Amino acid sequence: LLENGADKVVINSSAVEQPGLVNQLAEIYGQQCVVLGVDLKRVDGVLCAHTNNGSSLVDLPLNDHFSNLRNLPAGEWFLTSIDRDGTGQGFDLDILEVLPQGLTNPVILSGGAGKPSHFLSVLGDRRVNALATAHLFNFVGDGLQLTRKVLLDAGFSLPRWNSEKLS
Repeated sequence: LLENGADKVVINSSAVEQPGLVNQLAEIYGQQCVVLGVDLKRVDGVLCAHTNNGSSLVDLPLNDHFSNLRNLPAGEWFLTSIDRDGTGQGFDLDILEVLPQGLTNPVILSGGAGKPSHFLSVLGDRRVNALATAHLFNFVGDGLQLTRKVLLDAGFSLPRWNSEKLS
């Protein structure tokens, strides 16, 4: 993917099963191209990491899993709430509570955005550097345009463009 124009790749299962792959990718393409994906899901009320599209529980306490990931050369972390993904019920902010202290990698939070206010509730949190959504922008009629308007009205600095030209 990187050789064919992708700027970054998200590595989740392979970071657990073949951590050497992350090292190889970072060595060849630079660690800024490597994003560590962490899929989180509650098991008996406790957040746990999963791989293989959420079908495999990582057999480590979350703190130990995060410690292993911190040792890998990656530019960013992409955290997804499996419990909230696609629901439109809002981001799972409890995920931010389990992040390792002193994590210096930028964090992208995903899973749950269903309306623009969900972005507003997270963007001021210093533990989050970016948000990702597919549901809001792909399945909610004017989700992208409405979210941009709400963020601009709230004073966030975004590029301005004429959304009428997109129709």
